[in-house]
Amino acid sequence: MRTIWLSLLLSAALAVSLGHASAGETRARQILDRFEHANQWRDHVMVAAHRAGGMQAGKTLYP
Repeated sequence: MRTIWLSLLLSAALAVSLGHASAGETRARQILDRFEHANQWRDHVMVAAHRAGGMQAGKTLYP
């Protein structure tokens, strides 16, 4: 009986660790996809950067 519980515990621990590994691989895949398709969002990022950091107190920071 003890070995059954031990094997169930080890199986559960293995399942949890495999779940975390696949989540890390998924996150890495998302990052790589964003790098591969970075130009798709380039115009939007440039507009956001221009609007966010170019002015302070009504004056331009960078001539």
